[in-house]
Amino acid sequence: EAEQAMEKAAKALEAEPENIDARALRGAGYLREGRLDEARADAQFTLGKEPTNVPATSVLVGVLQKEGKTKEAIELLKKTTAGNPKETALRLLLIELYRRDKNIDGIETTYHELFAAEPKNLSYRTDLARFLVAFGEKDKAEHLLRETVTALPGDEKAKLVLIDFLANQRSFEQAEGALKAFIKEAPDEAELKFGLTQLYVKHQQAD
Repeated sequence: EAEQAMEKAAKALEAEPENIDARALRGAGYLREGRLDEARADAQFTLGKEPTNVPATSVLVGVLQKEGKTKEAIELLKKTTAGNPKETALRLLLIELYRRDKNIDGIETTYHELFAAEPKNLSYRTDLARFLVAFGEKDKAEHLLRETVTALPGDEKAKLVLIDFLANQRSFEQAEGALKAFIKEAPDEAELKFGLTQLYVKHQQAD
């Protein structure tokens, strides 16, 4: 597949030497082969023509990572995503670089940008909560998950994510009380009742 991509890029560049998509594609091939200078040249050429080009940015970030230049890669991604508010893939890559750099503030900021772009995406919120717990920020994680329940009122999974957090990071009693309150508010929600059963099963197993 990689060879086919390089062949495709070569044919496109033979017909149109300044084809930025083909240059980015070839740059990705060079990066896979460890030819960093050539990968950088193709990525920079494309970015010179189109500063927010996602494939070329990914290639240049890959080059910088292989050279151990994480800070430079982060700055490049910050610059590119700033002009591309709905760009998801590069923000997720930026979060990964922040994780390696142990930068929880950067992780939080980037996830909140993702929240703004996709307000109903529960996975982004739960992923940030996991990061916060991993960095010892349990209170922030709980606040975020409670805020998520409010922000996504019809999403029963959001409530169950909060319950799971309370059961694992706080206490069984807090989780049980919160879930019973949710059931009282929505007595016909079978998913919540099943969640309560699961909570009791897990608690008995833990005992």
